[in-house]
Amino acid sequence: MGAHGASRPITLIQVNSKFLRPSEGEEIRARTYRAEGVAWAGESKIAHVEVRVNGGAWQPANLSASPAAITWSTWSFDWQVKSAGQYTLEVRATDAEGQSQPDIRDPDRKDPYELNTPHRVNVTVPK
Repeated sequence: MGAHGASRPITLIQVNSKFLRPSEGEEIRARTYRAEGVAWAGESKIAHVEVRVNGGAWQPANLSASPAAITWSTWSFDWQVKSAGQYTLEVRATDAEGQSQPDIRDPDRKDPYELNTPHRVNVTVPK
């Protein structure tokens, strides 16, 4: 659905990424934690993936193989946990054409399609 409920065809798969681990609400006990996930870009290929913690600077994640079009790309990020507390981790991907996941969703989108803002998970690190 487009603006004001008007239908429009979806012809391209937008760049997107997701966490596979950690999951929402997970308790993390390690001081170095390997976050992992997937990213995709439809007919394009993933150029890079970034992770940020608590709204800080975006940091590069590692792609596990040479990305290819129409294929999920796996990524990992070794998070150095500095202290106990509540954390929000975010992931975003950018494709070979320079298209990144938007920080906010298009307000005209009212359906579940094309939801490609950065994936966020909240985790706890105990003392």
